[in-house]
Amino acid sequence: MQSPASSPILHKNMLILHLEGTHDPYVVALDKKTGETIWKSVRPKEIYDPLEPVYRKSYQTPIVIEVDGRELMISNAAFMCFAHDINTGEVVWTIEYGYDSTVSQPLYWNGSVFVNSSPVYAGGHIYFFNVKGECTIIKPGDSFQKVAQNSIGETVKAVPAFVRGKIVLRTDKSLYLIE
Repeated sequence: MQSPASSPILHKNMLILHLEGTHDPYVVALDKKTGETIWKSVRPKEIYDPLEPVYRKSYQTPIVIEVDGRELMISNAAFMCFAHDINTGEVVWTIEYGYDSTVSQPLYWNGSVFVNSSPVYAGGHIYFFNVKGECTIIKPGDSFQKVAQNSIGETVKAVPAFVRGKIVLRTDKSLYLIE
């Protein structure tokens, strides 16, 4: 079984590291010159302790966005997404998306944050696939407009490719061409 492998990021004077998949998961900001801890945010035990070890892992790269003059680090962690004030580590908001050890990087577009799968824009729609093989298709815009929801019924860990109006989708068992 693979180990967690979140990517570190540099922001101003900080090196920010995610330690997911451990018994006590946390995020820490270190002074990039001295290594001293600037802040540390521990993941909530009441949520993470009951999870199977595979669902505590994360393989993500966080992003930094600005909302109303405040810099937030969007951390698409195992089981849930966190928005941290990047200067203090304070958790500003969270959203639980369930049992999915995430690989995807969050996407910030037009004031919205998209998490839990690698969104793909194709043919005028945004496609979200999760590890359970479920696909949600939405219209881009200021309000949520679901176009369709489907399930392939197999584990999907790869981002689909869109070629000439067709979807190439690899699952743990098969390779599909969807027209």
